[in-house]
Formats: sequence, C-alpha cells, structure tokens
Amino acid sequence: MNVIMIGPDKCGKTTVSNYLAQEHQRSLVRLDQLFDYALKRDLPVMEKAQKFLEEKAEQLKKDQDELEKRKKKKKNDKAL
Repeated sequence: MNVIMIGPDKCGKTTVSNYLAQEHQRSLVRLDQLFDYALKRDLPVMEKAQKFLEEKAEQLKKDQDELEKRKKKKKNDKAL
C-alpha cells in the first residue's frame, strides 16, 4: 500500500501519515526529502521540477499583480 497525503497546512496530514506508517510498518517519505534526494544526485527529473516551479512562481506573480490592480481599482471607485 502506498499513500500520498495532500491537504492544507495544519490539517493533520503528518499525524495521519505517521500513524499509518507505524500501523502498517511502512516508511514515511516527505516531498521535501524526495526533492533534496533528486537535487543532490542531479537527476533528470529536477529539470522538469525546476521548470514547473518557475512557471508556478510566474503565475503567482501575475495573479498577485492582478489582485493588486483590482484592489486599487476598487479603492478608486469607492473614492469617487
């Protein structure tokens, strides 16, 4: 059995994961551990991961800029 736990911060993913790992005598591997492993060994998957992270960072920046523009527009509309 392999399980991937996803969810928002502080929802109990680690607690449940630790319990399942102990109950079923399995190892627990965190995503940051996998990332570090691949990074240290310069695995080809790291190029894809780096590209993905850069694209997500660009999209986040665009979304933040758009949100800021909307806030300014809304503030200006209220002033009128």
